[in-house]
Amino acid sequence: MFDATIEIDMKERDIKAKQQDDRSYDEFLAGLYTASGYPNIHEIASLVWSSPKVVWAFTMPFKALSPSYSKGIAFVMHKTLDYSAFRVRMWVSVFYAVGFVLLLKPTAETFMRIIWNAVS
Repeated sequence: MFDATIEIDMKERDIKAKQQDDRSYDEFLAGLYTASGYPNIHEIASLVWSSPKVVWAFTMPFKALSPSYSKGIAFVMHKTLDYSAFRVRMWVSVFYAVGFVLLLKPTAETFMRIIWNAVS
């Protein structure tokens, strides 16, 4: 009796799996959105909770588009970081300039000593 129940459950599971496989990718994505076009959070959460392998459906569209938009994303990120924390960036520039000036004297002195010893 127990074996028969397992076989019936397995057949039902196989039938459900086949029905789910018959859904196309577009139908799958259409089920993730409401009629107004907003994401159906309940459906997305239940899919992700039911199987971690379902997450590929959410990441594959972004992976497909990433090569064509990678330069644009990098440019926007550069511009965003370029204009953020302006005062801190200016202080860092001042410290670099001071460090350069402080190291210029011993570097020039060492260079002149090497040249003087090489010539004489």
